[in-house]
Amino acid sequence: MAAPLRVLLLPSRDFPDEKTSRAKLSRGAREVLASVTRTGLRVSGEEAALLPGPWEDFLWESVEEEDPTAEGPRLLALSKSHDLFIYEVTLEAGKCEAVLWESLPEDRLTRLVASKDKSFSSLSSLRLLSFKNGKALVLLNKIILARLSFPVGEPAAITLKDCFVLHLSPQAAERIVDVTLCRGIVFLLDESGWIYFFDATDGTYLAYVDISLYLSEGQEEENADTLPPLIRLNVSHDLSVAVIVSCCHSVASVDLNVYFRQYPDHLLCKRNTDSSPIKPWEGTDEDDLRSSEYSMAFVQGAFRTDRSWKAHLLSLRDTTEQCYSPYLLPESSLLWYQSFLHPEQPECATCELSETSLLQDAAYILSDSRGKGMTTRNQVDRQWKNIYSGDPEDGLELECKSVTGFSALFTISSESEGLTVVLWDLETREMVRSHVGKNACFVECGREEQLCLILSEPGLSLFLFGLTQEEFLNRLIIHGSAGTMDSLCRLNGWGRCSIPIHTLEAGLENRQLDTVNFFLKNKENLFSPPPSCSAQDQPASVGSEMYLKSMKELRPALDLLCVAIQESDLEAQSKHFSEQLLNLTLSFLNKQLCEIFVHREELDDNLDRCVDMLTSYITRLRTFMMKFPPKTTSAVTLLCDPEEDVPPIEQSHAWEALDTESIVAEAILNNKLPEAQTFFRLTRNPAQQLKELTRIGLDLVYKSLLKNDIKEASRLLRNMGFNVAEQLHKICFYVTDQHVRDYLVSTGKTLVCFLSVHIIFGSSQMLVCFTLLAFTKASVRAELSL
Repeated sequence: MAAPLRVLLLPSRDFPDEKTSRAKLSRGAREVLASVTRTGLRVSGEEAALLPGPWEDFLWESVEEEDPTAEGPRLLALSKSHDLFIYEVTLEAGKCEAVLWESLPEDRLTRLVASKDKSFSSLSSLRLLSFKNGKALVLLNKIILARLSFPVGEPAAITLKDCFVLHLSPQAAERIVDVTLCRGIVFLLDESGWIYFFDATDGTYLAYVDISLYLSEGQEEENADTLPPLIRLNVSHDLSVAVIVSCCHSVASVDLNVYFRQYPDHLLCKRNTDSSPIKPWEGTDEDDLRSSEYSMAFVQGAFRTDRSWKAHLLSLRDTTEQCYSPYLLPESSLLWYQSFLHPEQPECATCELSETSLLQDAAYILSDSRGKGMTTRNQVDRQWKNIYSGDPEDGLELECKSVTGFSALFTISSESEGLTVVLWDLETREMVRSHVGKNACFVECGREEQLCLILSEPGLSLFLFGLTQEEFLNRLIIHGSAGTMDSLCRLNGWGRCSIPIHTLEAGLENRQLDTVNFFLKNKENLFSPPPSCSAQDQPASVGSEMYLKSMKELRPALDLLCVAIQESDLEAQSKHFSEQLLNLTLSFLNKQLCEIFVHREELDDNLDRCVDMLTSYITRLRTFMMKFPPKTTSAVTLLCDPEEDVPPIEQSHAWEALDTESIVAEAILNNKLPEAQTFFRLTRNPAQQLKELTRIGLDLVYKSLLKNDIKEASRLLRNMGFNVAEQLHKICFYVTDQHVRDYLVSTGKTLVCFLSVHIIFGSSQMLVCFTLLAFTKASVRAELSL
């Protein structure tokens, strides 16, 4: 596998100078990044908020439904002295503020737990497991599960909802080194080689795993490795794989489905569904949904009583993940955790993220790129994998950050080398390393997607394994948006990237003008020479052949745009989309024509063909340009000349008594130029030609300036379609009449810039000098002749 692709998502505005030990990203309508440093808890924004103090850990609150009245996400922080704090984070105009909501000191927490468990006397350790919908699940003294309630809007109403003592011996409790929570199951790691499973709702002892038994399967007893002390544990979100880390910097994976299929007795709460009678819930109607759910507890099938759309999506998600799992065996009928009474269903990751989230696009892309197909593995590699081969040093820390059914993500932190990210492919057993460097920290953002987010001095970056830049951008524009792709290209300095035509087709089908605009911008430098060499340095024949080839490759996209404009123009509800699409396409075509004539002094046959192609598309699209409303016809009509197919003109009687110049003046001032051309055509007047008509109009402008009437001159120019300022500027430069020039300079200072005034004044002085010099020479010659 090639090196990962590093994508900068957000540039760093205020990166902390001190070392960051942990960073987490909130998930919801507004994503906020918080990190633990030596000086305190830092909540990032354009103006970051710093919560001073020694902090041990923190959790962002996850909510099923966003509260519209809430000002921002809430954060549960744990200090090193075992005090709990709730902060509400608000973001206004880039400024971040963290307001203390409520605190729970250690002594108060001890009293709350002692009221439920009389044997509890002191608090020696505390681990945060979850913070969801105002309820926090914590592990006290490695064996006590406590559920605290932090109601929204009631800061003083913190209560202890539940408290369970886990069924562990004191010796086993002392050996617990790590704990993790996944889908309602608490996993405890015993350093001697055991994993204990407990139900987070009631503390029921569900199952256990003997790691040494699993890893020694298929090996001879004398060749079995001695199990080193374990230090880390992580479990995949689909509960199929557990990854353990030893103190020797080696890792191993445990397929839980295979393990419990081989050792079913290690499932302590497995139901015997064969002999369980199906009976309704007493006191309820048999057709009631609660009765159906109660009866389903005695059935081994996977029938779903929840027929909602969200439940259906969750079912499809589980099925897809199982198909992509490299350890999926065909003989497995049920997953190991489906034998429990109340397994927690996974939340749909797409529902939890905001619609405009960039991480949602990246997560979808990653999930799409990981599918390796259904793989059957009859013999699972159960060997330890050494993940760090360097010399051991003090301060070296190896953590498993994320696990899926097909890979595991690790971070290695050391004082000398900084941060290194390692991806372990569980199917091929290969590892890919990427050295990030010092002053970097891994950002945790959830179990659902294996996102490798790194916070470093450049900013927040996403590491993509197994994807090239082109593959990533192609998938991003399909599943994300063109605006996001354009921003990432500019932020990472990738320049314009090639976009496939099916992306344009998808954008047209979904009426996404940003996708069309991005596609055309990607092709706008079609006829521009590369920055490294100019058009004169490049051979003309080679360049023109390349341009013609590019133009031919562009024709399918232009045909697609023309068809889309034509089809949308026929529908009344899509007229606005058709006009915007037409504007984008014509602007692109006109710009390409300009590029050809700007960069090439002479056109060869290949460039002539390019011009013909572009012109044909422009001519084709001009028929769809906005049509002006028809002019109202007067009741006074005249019969047309039988030899001419010309409409009648109501001003004919009045214009018959005027000369040509007066007719043109009246037509221009009253916006009747088409009628004047028609009248001249009927009367066989040469002014029917546009060139002659324009000449007469410009003569009228000059006569108006001779009469010092700049308003009439400006009106004539404007109604003829000229740029008034530009034409007056030209007249002021090139007119030979000194009076007109002085008049324009004095009255049209807003139209003539300061530099132009000096140029005109200098030209006038030179003209006077040359005139005096010529007069002097003529006088001398006259005297000599006498």
